Amino acid sequence: MLTTNSREIAMRAKSLREWGKRQIDPGFEGDYVTDFTEDIDGIKYARSYTYDTIGYNFKYPEANAAYGRVQLKRLPGFVAKRRANYEYIRDRMQKYDQWLETPTVHYKSDPSYFFYCVTVKESSPVSRDEFVREFEQRGIRTRPYFAGNILKQPAYYHEKNVELPVSTYLMKNTFVFGV
Repeated sequence: MLTTNSREIAMRAKSLREWGKRQIDPGFEGDYVTDFTEDIDGIKYARSYTYDTIGYNFKYPEANAAYGRVQLKRLPGFVAKRRANYEYIRDRMQKYDQWLETPTVHYKSDPSYFFYCVTVKESSPVSRDEFVREFEQRGIRTRPYFAGNILKQPAYYHEKNVELPVSTYLMKNTFVFGV
C-alpha cells in the first residue's frame, strides 16, 4: 500500500501498478467517453490506453480472490447473460459485414464473453473513430483494442526495428464494447 499527498506520486504509482497506463486522475474510477486524442506514431489512440512507462500488474490479488470466491456462485448466470448478449449483438452486427470484421468463435469453444470486438475494414466509408463516436453518443461505452501494437506505445518506442503489421492494423481499426 502507498499513501501520499502528492498528486504526481499518486499518478506515477497508479500507472506503475496498471501496466504503465497513462492515468487520467488518481481518484477517477468512473465512466468516461472514449475519444482518440493521442497521437501514437501517427495512429489516433485513447489517452487512457496509452502506455508511458513499462509497468506491472499490482492489483490487489487477495481482495480480488475474496470477491471472486463469492461471485463464483453467480458465475453460471453471468456466463448465460453474457452469451445471450453476445448473440444478440452478433445477430445485429451481421448486416454490417461489408464494413466490419467481427469475431468468429471456434465451434469447440465455450467462451464467457467479456466484450464484443469490431475491426473496421480499410474499405469502409466510415472510420473506426466515426463508429466509436456514434456508439458513444448512443450511450454504448467503447474502448480501443487495449494497447494495440505495444511497440508503438511511448514506453516501448525505442523498439523501432520491430514491425508488427497485424497489431498495427488492429490498433488503427479495432474497438471493443462490453456484452
